[in-house]
Amino acid sequence: RCERPTPSHQSIQVNLVVTFREAVKRADAKDETCHRAIADIDVLISEAPRFHFRSPDVVVYRCITEERGRWGDRPYASDCVLVVEIVSADSVTTDVRDKRAEYAAAGIPNYWIVRMTNNNGPAISVERLLLAYDGQYISQELCVRGRDFHAVDTATPSRLKLTWEQLDEGL
Repeated sequence: RCERPTPSHQSIQVNLVVTFREAVKRADAKDETCHRAIADIDVLISEAPRFHFRSPDVVVYRCITEERGRWGDRPYASDCVLVVEIVSADSVTTDVRDKRAEYAAAGIPNYWIVRMTNNNGPAISVERLLLAYDGQYISQELCVRGRDFHAVDTATPSRLKLTWEQLDEGL
């Protein structure tokens, strides 16, 4: 049985989606590209031997303009530039080990892991992972509450600065 995320998890998720939407909108206008930032959308990891998909907490992907048959207008892993998982008490192993391996094997270039205090409180860390040439993720940066002013301060995949208070708004 899969329980719905806690209110803390959902608040952090919404704050990330809103922030990413603003960031990709600015980048797309400047670069004449098209990206979407959305929560809980199915991402196709593989089609064979059967459809295998994941639903990351937050996804930033290139806009879909062509017909995709059965998969419709949902993204393939190859469309994704970033996926984010917010770790909950019942998802630690899945988010930190299993999905990390699947997303890397699928070629998703950026994977962020957000941890919450006691798996249900305000965000305590944001780890930004980058896909290396060997097909494995390497830790690009680990921001920790109380040590770092910003929860996120990056130019990849879009210019983005986010304080801990902004990340936790609504908690």
